[in-house]
Amino acid sequence: MFDDAMRFAEQARLGFGACAATAEVVGGSIATPDLAEMLVAVERARRAADAAELALLAELSRRERDPSGAGEIRLPDGATADFCGDEAAMTLDCSIAVADRRCRLAARLSSDLAALVAPLVAGEVPERTVQLVATETRDASPEAVAAVVAHVLAQKRGSEHSRLVALEHRELARACRRVLMNVDEGILERRAAQNRRDRTDVHLDPGPLGTSVISAVLPTELAVVVYAAVEDLAARAVRDEPGLRLGAARAQAFVDLALRGVEVRTRLDLTVPVMTGACAGPDRTASAPTGGGEGGEPAESVRGATPGMRPGGEDVRGVRLDGEDTRSVRLGGVEVPGAGWIPADVVDRIRRSEDHELGRVLLDADEGHVVASGQPQPGYVPRPGLRRLVQTRDGTCRMWGCTRPAVQCDLDHAQAWPLGPTSLRNLGSLCRRHHRLKQHPRWGYELDAEGRATWTAPGGTSRVTWPRTWAVERPAPARPAPERSRPARSRPARSEPWASELEPGAPETSPEPVTRQPTAPGASTPGTPAHEAPAGGRGDDELALASPPVPGADPPF
Repeated sequence: MFDDAMRFAEQARLGFGACAATAEVVGGSIATPDLAEMLVAVERARRAADAAELALLAELSRRERDPSGAGEIRLPDGATADFCGDEAAMTLDCSIAVADRRCRLAARLSSDLAALVAPLVAGEVPERTVQLVATETRDASPEAVAAVVAHVLAQKRGSEHSRLVALEHRELARACRRVLMNVDEGILERRAAQNRRDRTDVHLDPGPLGTSVISAVLPTELAVVVYAAVEDLAARAVRDEPGLRLGAARAQAFVDLALRGVEVRTRLDLTVPVMTGACAGPDRTASAPTGGGEGGEPAESVRGATPGMRPGGEDVRGVRLDGEDTRSVRLGGVEVPGAGWIPADVVDRIRRSEDHELGRVLLDADEGHVVASGQPQPGYVPRPGLRRLVQTRDGTCRMWGCTRPAVQCDLDHAQAWPLGPTSLRNLGSLCRRHHRLKQHPRWGYELDAEGRATWTAPGGTSRVTWPRTWAVERPAPARPAPERSRPARSRPARSEPWASELEPGAPETSPEPVTRQPTAPGASTPGTPAHEAPAGGRGDDELALASPPVPGADPPF
C-alpha cells in the first residue's frame, strides 16, 4: 500500500508538470474559459495535496521516543511530540512558525475537527479555511467545537453549498463566534482577556533591503488611538511639505511618537580591516572609527592596514587612515541580525552622531574571514572575546529556519565539555528551544571547524546552516625564541616581509590580541542547563571579529 501511495504521488507530480507544459507551449491558443477551467482543476488537486500533507503531518507529529529507550512510541490522536514542528520545517522546507501551525492543525483534523477533512480532500475549500475554524475553536469545549463543526458543514440558506464553502472568511469567523456564544456565553470575553494579558507584544523583523518592520499587538482601543495620532501627525507633515509621500509621513510620525521624551543609545559594530600575516608590522596601523572600541571603549590603533596601504598608514589613493580625522575612513553597510541592513551612507552619519555606541569589528584585509587564536580556552564558560566572535560568526540561532539573534541565544558546546573544548570550532549559538532539541537523542547535530552546522531530523532529513560570516581559526602565536648574538658578516639576507605568505605550505601566524581586559570568574546564568553556558558573561580574552559580508555574496566555502 505504501508503494501504491508513492506511485500515485509521483503520477500527480507528473500531471502537474504536464499542465505547466501545456500552458507554456500551447497556452496562447487555448480559450480563456478553458484556461480558467484548467486552473480550477489544478487548484482542487493542490487542496487535495494539502489534505494528504496534513494527514502525514498528523501521523509524523505523533511519533515520540520511547521513554524506556527502545525505539519510538505512537502518541494518542490529537497529541503532538516535542519538536515536531522543527522536523516538519526541515522536511517541507518552510519556516518553523508555519510548520508548527500546520502540525497543530493536522492534530486537530485527526481528532475533534475530523469532519472537515472530507471537503478539504474534495478540493472544495483551501487549507486556510479549515485553519480559520481551528483558530476560532482552539480553546472551546468539546460541545462547542462539535456545534461549530455541525453549523459550518450545514447548507447555507440560499446556496447549494455548505457555510464552510459559501461564506467569505470574515463571515465564516463571525458565524463560528455566534455559535460559540450560544453554547458558552462568556467564551469571547475570556479569550479577549487572555489575549490582552498574554499576547500583547512588539516585534522587530527585517523588511525590504534597508528597512525593518515593527509590528505591535495592542489592546484594540489603544491601537485605535495610536493609529489616529500617527494619521494626524502624517497629515500635518504632508500639508507642510508638499510632495511628501503619505506612507513616509506616517513612518516618520510613528518614529516621532515613539522617541518623544526618551533617550536611547544603540550599538553598531563597524569594520576595521587588519593585516594578519607576515606583512603586519608595528608601522602599519589603521585607526578604528571614533568610539569604536570593543565594549563601547574609545577606539585604539590596531595592528594592520587596509589592502594597498603603504607603511605609515597612507592609502594608495592618498587618504590618511591613521590621523585624528577619521572621517576619511570608508565604512561598509551593517547587517543587524533580526532587524535588517543599514546602508553605508547611513552608517557614516550614525558614526558622526552622538546617539549611537559604535563597536570595532576586525576583518582580515586579505581573506575577508574571522581571525581567532586556535588556542582553546580553559574552563567551561567562554570569555567575552570568544563569545562575541561566535555571536558575530553565527548571527542567529544555528537551527534550520530559526531567526532568533545570536546575542539572545545560549552558547552550546557541540561536543559536551570537558570532552569538547571551549573554542570557536566547538561553540555555536542556539536559542533555548533548539538548545533543548540538540540534546534530544532522536536528533543529530554536528558543527565543523568552519562553522557549518548539520542537523538530522528523526525521519532522516538533513539540513545545513552556514554562519553569517566565515570563521577560521589560526594557530596560536608561538613564543619568540631568544635571540643569539652573531657576527654581522654571518647574518643572512632578510627576505621580504610578505614572502612567508606567498610560499606554499608556509605556516600562518595569528595577530596579537587587540586589547586585554581584566576578568572575574565566569558564572552561568540561573536557569541555564548545567552542561552549557548562557548568553552574556565577561572574561579576559579579546579576539578579532569579522563584519557581515556584502548582501547576496556566496559563502566563501
